[in-house]
Amino acid sequence: MVTGYAAFLSGCAAYRPSPAREIPPECLLVNGSGMAADTITVSLPDEIEPENAPAAVNESERIVFGHLYQTLFAIDCLGEVRPLLARNWSRSEEGRAWSFALKKDTRFWNGDRLDGREVIRSWKRNLTPGLREAAGIDSVVCHDDYTLYVYFDHPCRELPRVLSSPAFSVSGVDYR
Repeated sequence: MVTGYAAFLSGCAAYRPSPAREIPPECLLVNGSGMAADTITVSLPDEIEPENAPAAVNESERIVFGHLYQTLFAIDCLGEVRPLLARNWSRSEEGRAWSFALKKDTRFWNGDRLDGREVIRSWKRNLTPGLREAAGIDSVVCHDDYTLYVYFDHPCRELPRVLSSPAFSVSGVDYR
């Protein structure tokens, strides 16, 4: 059953999970014990305006929002695709439609659960028309609570990596 949510948004490989592996030395920022610190202090040069979330307008917001809001998947330092909000994905045979199965246990900081409609609302709220067009997205449809279909203008044989861009982060709450 397809719900009536469609966002007209204006990038494209089937996901194959990699076996768990150690982080290679070239990806480590700090070589240490691997123990989590109790406190981390970060100095930021600019003010943070929550109403800009997740679309950062300065370097400080880019740093903070990058830790607070996630995309459907991420690309690690070796170019490997890693699931974030989506647990898996697949493409239609022709590659114009990509299906993303969202993780069912994801909640926002306020306790609201993540679902496909919230991804659509967030993208509609935060993506500029120029970015939507550059990404090559025709539309996005919520099939059910946890399945999102993204339709592209042209076939994408490879996973549309543009969706890992911070602009496609899902913020959940509309501060505006």
